[in-house]
Amino acid sequence: MKSRKLLTIAMAIVLVLALLPTIVIADDDPLALPSTPTAELHVTVDGFPLTVYQYNVVYVANPVPVKEGDSFTYDYQAMNIYVPANAEEDSPIILQDNNGGWNGGKAGTSVTDGANYDSINNKVGQALMAGYVIANVGCRSRFPGRNQDVDGNYIAHAPAQVVDVKAAIRYLRYNDSAMPGDTNRIIITGTSGGGALGVAIAASGNSPEYYPLLHDIGAAGVTYDAQSDTYSSTLDDNVFGTVLYCAITDLDHMDAAYEWMYNETRKELGIYSAEQMAASDWLQKNYVPYFNRLGLRDENGKRMPAEKLDEAIIAIAEKEIEEAYVEVGPAQMDADIAALSYPDSSWYSIDANGKATVDMDKYLYFVVGNRALKGVPAADNVGSPLPFIPPYSESTLGGTTSQVYSNFTEWTWNNNALPGDGVGWDDTGLPWRAFIQTDAGKAVLLQMKMINPMPYLISDTEGDSAPYWYFRHGMLDRDTSFAVEVAMYYAVLNANDVSNTNFELAWLKPHGGDYDVPEAYEWVAEAVDNANVFDAVDALIGDTVTEGFTLPTGDGITYTSSNEDVFKVVNGEAVVTRLKNKDVTVTLTVRVVSDEIAGDGYNYGNVDVTHTFTFTVPGKGK
Repeated sequence: MKSRKLLTIAMAIVLVLALLPTIVIADDDPLALPSTPTAELHVTVDGFPLTVYQYNVVYVANPVPVKEGDSFTYDYQAMNIYVPANAEEDSPIILQDNNGGWNGGKAGTSVTDGANYDSINNKVGQALMAGYVIANVGCRSRFPGRNQDVDGNYIAHAPAQVVDVKAAIRYLRYNDSAMPGDTNRIIITGTSGGGALGVAIAASGNSPEYYPLLHDIGAAGVTYDAQSDTYSSTLDDNVFGTVLYCAITDLDHMDAAYEWMYNETRKELGIYSAEQMAASDWLQKNYVPYFNRLGLRDENGKRMPAEKLDEAIIAIAEKEIEEAYVEVGPAQMDADIAALSYPDSSWYSIDANGKATVDMDKYLYFVVGNRALKGVPAADNVGSPLPFIPPYSESTLGGTTSQVYSNFTEWTWNNNALPGDGVGWDDTGLPWRAFIQTDAGKAVLLQMKMINPMPYLISDTEGDSAPYWYFRHGMLDRDTSFAVEVAMYYAVLNANDVSNTNFELAWLKPHGGDYDVPEAYEWVAEAVDNANVFDAVDALIGDTVTEGFTLPTGDGITYTSSNEDVFKVVNGEAVVTRLKNKDVTVTLTVRVVSDEIAGDGYNYGNVDVTHTFTFTVPGKGK
């Protein structure tokens, strides 16, 4: 940040009595924020004292009673909201999800009483110093022993985690006037399964597809009309932006993408059985038609078929190496590689001009040399006749409330070899392509769609995508295919609702996140500033403009009019010249380049967005 506001202590808020329950559900309105906080926390940020008010709430009116031993709990559909004393009405809200391994879980605790936080490299410290509200959201868990309600129903199959987080967003909007923070500036953050949950949320905002499930759990703003058998909503569940890492996403195509990426590497290793390689060969070929159906376009707007995907991945990797060469330096890059268990550097080179070249085959072998590949198949593998290593399985995301799991991909369904599980060709007598024509099969397809960002990103009608995206995948991360992450990058880049896309394959990072806090939170500040300018312009320009007004000005803001004889901007002042008896349509092009300095003093880049505003200047006398 270029500057830091001095932390101030807000009015003291009365502490709740120690005997109050951990989770607060208001008697009169179960969705209302409690009038007093659950706890008043006292922390320091870079040595400055700061009071943080914590609200521990259930965010739905009809929470699922999750079986816990001989009792039950509502703690999964709960949220810890942390409001620092320096938060303001327009402060962004950082929504931290909890979905490691797609397992869901209880709400995390970002802020601890008495703790000291660093505002440069610690994301909590960054947020608190900036006055951001932090909300840790829990969601239903598919982990054994936590995945059933008191009646024995399996309650955490997809899309339960997405539905829960959407409900939490609705809770925040329902209580927008009751606490500081701007619910139009919600930034979701998470890693691995949490990253995947975040991209699903960010892609599918306000989609009516989720309304029935949201209504079932009593989410704010969703109503049902029995006469017309329709659902409607008075609140939104979209988000403003993302800070996400290594998303384990597009699960219904991840197994195919994994083998498309690593099939040749498996052959080079020579350690897999003939059966494993036969499955790998089948899955590899299955990915190509799927990718081509996405209809993605590259940075220049050209169609990108599957045969170009390798080149795209290489180009992104080479760009990251070139950035690392400048930001990290060649000596540290060499040291980073030397510290690895497989310290090979022959997969890349950099010429005298700083231009990088990557050998893809050697690069993939380097990745696998540092961490062994997942099995075949990588994600949907319960019931498979091939070996896999728990807990690397997402099969339990599929299924009904009476099923432990259901396979959700063609290869595993057709090859399921677990007798009596009620799943697969062996038990149902139906091959995959026949099964998905049944109601049960269509339900499984819908489950997987509703946790996958891709269908929503490539559609113009299925949801409102977040306008600002920051997401990362490590160059050493083999937990999913690079093809999955790069395909998602292009889907985000192509999405009509998206204004800014910031994606990288982070230099030698393994599976993990939050390794780039200064850079990520510089981007957050820039994205918020950027959007604030456009919101201000949008509020000033309607469908019709008849007189002048003052527009936002500053470094990085430029205005270009399509007809300066009628409308132009001079030093921030809109000058309107109406023609006699003639209406004129004008397009104003607004470019905003938001540029901040990170907390560590480095400038990692900027957020550069251009929008157009079209309006009519009516003729005089009309």
